[in-house]
Amino acid sequence: RREDPLIGIYESYDPRVIEQHIDWAVDHGMESFVVSFDHSNFLKIHTALSNVSNINKIKIVLHYETLEVQLGAPPSKRMPRVRLDWKNENNARHVLDLMREVADLFFQEPWYLHIEGRPAMVFYVTRVWTGFDHVAVNRMRAAMGNFYGIGDQIFWGKDPQEQIAFGKSYLDSYTAYNMYESLSWWRNPNEHFFNPAGEEVNAHLRATATIGKYEQWANLTQFVPHILPQYYDFRPLHPPLFGSADEFRQNIEMAKGLGQPPMEGEYSSLFFVVSFNEWFEGTVVEPTEQWGFQHLEVIRSQLAPHRPKPTYDLDAIRN
Repeated sequence: RREDPLIGIYESYDPRVIEQHIDWAVDHGMESFVVSFDHSNFLKIHTALSNVSNINKIKIVLHYETLEVQLGAPPSKRMPRVRLDWKNENNARHVLDLMREVADLFFQEPWYLHIEGRPAMVFYVTRVWTGFDHVAVNRMRAAMGNFYGIGDQIFWGKDPQEQIAFGKSYLDSYTAYNMYESLSWWRNPNEHFFNPAGEEVNAHLRATATIGKYEQWANLTQFVPHILPQYYDFRPLHPPLFGSADEFRQNIEMAKGLGQPPMEGEYSSLFFVVSFNEWFEGTVVEPTEQWGFQHLEVIRSQLAPHRPKPTYDLDAIRN
């Protein structure tokens, strides 16, 4: 399904684009942007954010793309999609050096997100890390200070009790960054065979029903669910999930209904909306030429119903 940004094709690091994204997000009740980074772009991200005039209207939290490179290899010899092995000292030192530099650069910024008084960071696919234990966590904290870690740990086929133990033992909370799992509240993955031609979101929800398992995780430890409006990946072998504004609303209501242990500080609970502008995977809630503001309006109705519906001069925005 083709969608085009309402503001036209843009450069994501352009401060003017970021300013518009922040205004749209805040006007519709969103409080933070989760920004993906790796070894190649964190300096560029910081420079761009430092030149955004309205950056203090929102909080930024970093999402470390830990599959991005063969860690520790020279740039000319890096291979993509390599798992992080904490027992490989070259890997570990490379990651810890990056974490130290990123923490020094971002964590003291007034616009950086703190949870329970600590700077937060999301770690992608912790479920495939090897050699990760208390020693590794202590090394991370020595590099970054006392951070609040959210691990992408939950995945199909994994023992939920084992993963809950992981979340309680090592990081502060955890999530499930998987498009099909994010939209599937499943009882048993063997009960449903996914249609390779794609499915409607709610049909997938009914057929696979993950809410019980999400509730189990949420009741035992801090769990941050992912909610997305649809999924149209450009890569092969990734069937689409068709969505609508009403189905997106229902998914947010389910996330809000999850029981959570109380959190200290400003936030009582968290959930991730995937995504604001991940165009490659077709999960955007950013306004488009085809669908306008419908997904942002759903978010506003669920998160900030007291706010009046915002209006914009679209001709001025496009120019």
